[in-house]
Amino acid sequence: MEILFFLMLVAIWIVGESYNQIFNKGNMAVAVFVSMILLLLTSLLLYWIHNSSSEIQNSSSNNQSQPTFLLREEDYFTSNSSRLSDGKRYREYQFQGRAAQSVEINFMSNDFDTYLRLLDVSNKVIAENDDLNQQNDDSRLVVTLPYTGTYTVFVSTFSESGLGSYTLTIR
Repeated sequence: MEILFFLMLVAIWIVGESYNQIFNKGNMAVAVFVSMILLLLTSLLLYWIHNSSSEIQNSSSNNQSQPTFLLREEDYFTSNSSRLSDGKRYREYQFQGRAAQSVEINFMSNDFDTYLRLLDVSNKVIAENDDLNQQNDDSRLVVTLPYTGTYTVFVSTFSESGLGSYTLTIR
């Protein structure tokens, strides 16, 4: 794009120089024609600059509105999913975290009651959550990580009858 901008500036300069030479020789009809070309090129250049800056601004604002996920999984529990000894279905996910990093972990389903745990490298429970509140069976943890390393997110159904789709996000 910078090359196109430079070429348009050169074209405007050349037309401007031609205008000066023609105007100084007294040929008014040609001078008016060259003036119109100069005006057209300048208008195109300004239009191009305006649209380029709008596209850059829009793309940067779009990037800011998109959340960045450390992990995003959409999956489901079936009758064949792994089970705990009490019959609840479960799955484990891992992610890398940094000491003092704040993470938000969401485990959501419209099909079953969710249960969520965050474990450290030695499988010690750092935090756990069953329901967001009495009206919402989804689970959420907001945690400041204690150290840099690998963390395990343990998701499960709250009851052994839980089946269906779910979404897990970590950001």
